[in-house]
Amino acid sequence: MKKIYYILAVALVGLTMPILSACGDDDFEEKVSTVKVTSATSVIPVMGGTGTINVVGEGISATSSADWLKVSVSGNTVNLQADGNPSKQSRNALVTISAANGDKTAVNVSQAGMVINIIADDRYLFEDVNNSDVEITSHSNVIFNTEITDNWIKLERTENGYKLNVEDNTGDELRKGSVTLKYADYSKQINVVQWGKEYPFTDLNTATYKNKSGVMQTKTVTIEKDPSKDGQYLVKGLVPEGNVTLMYNQTERNWYVPSGYYVGSKVKTGSTKVYLRCMMSAADVKTGERYWPTTISTSATYEYRMQFSWSLDQNDQTELVYTRNSTLSPTYSTNGIIVIRYKKQAGAGEGNRDGSGEDCIEYYLLDLKFAKK
Repeated sequence: MKKIYYILAVALVGLTMPILSACGDDDFEEKVSTVKVTSATSVIPVMGGTGTINVVGEGISATSSADWLKVSVSGNTVNLQADGNPSKQSRNALVTISAANGDKTAVNVSQAGMVINIIADDRYLFEDVNNSDVEITSHSNVIFNTEITDNWIKLERTENGYKLNVEDNTGDELRKGSVTLKYADYSKQINVVQWGKEYPFTDLNTATYKNKSGVMQTKTVTIEKDPSKDGQYLVKGLVPEGNVTLMYNQTERNWYVPSGYYVGSKVKTGSTKVYLRCMMSAADVKTGERYWPTTISTSATYEYRMQFSWSLDQNDQTELVYTRNSTLSPTYSTNGIIVIRYKKQAGAGEGNRDGSGEDCIEYYLLDLKFAKK
């Protein structure tokens, strides 16, 4: 039995060997191209640029598999050129390099997609003088084209984005402009607004506020300069019995109504003469119960000022908005003005103000705002 197996094994070897040699060695070797890449810059910047592929070979030519990548040949150097990538997606192209003898090799060329991440407000509001830089952060891999509407707006590139500022406004009027950052189809407009020396009080003609029930109210008002004092304005029509005075606080750069301010003097209601006093309205943030300062002083003490500040609406129109008085306890929300009716002039800290007595609340003017409509 052993002899029989040996003979069969020898027979199988004899059959296999001639078949292998008949096929030839060349059919089992992978052909090595004579075109060899010696160096390559095959990553194109997202904003566009050039690259090169250096090769060894005779009679070199090259083609690109994608229209966005242009190729040309100079001797043994293949030149690459691409415009900026307008997409967020990266892209690739295959460059096929051929020699005169038909040998070929291929190199993959890539270009990153654009990354755009701008951290900036839609608008910035500057004072008329002495403004600090505003930082606009960019986590983007592109350089934006910038369009600036006015030369008083200053924009400077930084390592982390841009610095925005404005020149001092020596004029009386508020002025507006914009900065636009563009790349490919992306565009972001940043509006820039700067106060002049005169605030646009006389443009404001509408007061909006909530009453005690939270229902929005609208009144037509007129705001005029107070002829009795420089930098002071009179709001006419907000309270029909008299004018409300707005004064400027130079230190805090806000506007306010003096605490305990009288609206008119000795207003006649029927046969009775009463006093109407503006007071700051404050509510307990937990219970909602409403309180007010008990001071009877008509001076503009800081703790009891009813403060207003300028802002912009969504259309970049100016507004004068009632703001919380931050000097008072955070347990209270100070969100507007109440007008209290008193029978005697010194009654600010006295009397019944819940509406059941002779001294009571006449008006609620909560979340008060003045605007141009």
